[in-house]
Amino acid sequence: MSAPFRILTVCTGNICRSPAAEYLLRRALGPGVTVASAGTAALVDRPVDPPMADRLRADGLSTDGFHARYLVPALIEGADLVLAMTREHRAEVVTAVPRALGRTFTLTEYAALLDQWSEGGRPRPFYTIRVPDRLAEFTVAAARRRGTVRFADPGDYDVPDPFRAAEVVYDEAFRRISAAVDTVAAGLHAAGSAPREAGSPGSAGGRGASAATRPGAPVVPAPSAEAPWVEPGRPAPGPQESRARGLRRLFGRHRP
Repeated sequence: MSAPFRILTVCTGNICRSPAAEYLLRRALGPGVTVASAGTAALVDRPVDPPMADRLRADGLSTDGFHARYLVPALIEGADLVLAMTREHRAEVVTAVPRALGRTFTLTEYAALLDQWSEGGRPRPFYTIRVPDRLAEFTVAAARRRGTVRFADPGDYDVPDPFRAAEVVYDEAFRRISAAVDTVAAGLHAAGSAPREAGSPGSAGGRGASAATRPGAPVVPAPSAEAPWVEPGRPAPGPQESRARGLRRLFGRHRP
């Protein structure tokens, strides 16, 4: 069995945004992908901030057993993809480990790049089948396409920090994270693969929809805390949600 594709999510305290992205990505992407998180100024050993934990619980995810930790170079080196919550976090990751530039993006940037990955005006089909392989395939393409995404509002690159803020800010942060995760999952869970060179097997396929579990689903057990990259059990997928709906949520103007 091949090694898992490893994603690291990064925010400041590692108790609000990056854990939310960690839990949502882990559920949405499934087997073969491991997700961990860390903070540039982590509140070490703290659990997920209660207001964010409540939102994750309402979405069917338990954060029991979570402990915040510092972002250190070894975590960056060990990740195949780093998804930062803001441009500032992205810069801190690349400053710590410059060679991580090609695999470090903000979460919303990565989602938009995947959504706009097109060929002849249509979503570009993948050459690979498994989600971990598609992540590896697209991350290489995303590094080449980094400058092609331009948000009308530069703030859309970032997920706002809700810590000790009003409930509406927690709502907006959770909305942006979950919408970006839905968009990523929708693109990666597409059926089919891209046409190969002449004489090679393969067929074209379109983008599918996310299989993320929606609110009301059973609570998922907390991930194992004994090792950063241990993949926990995955719940059965719930109802699918279209990528278009995820994009409307991601780029909607519901400002706090």
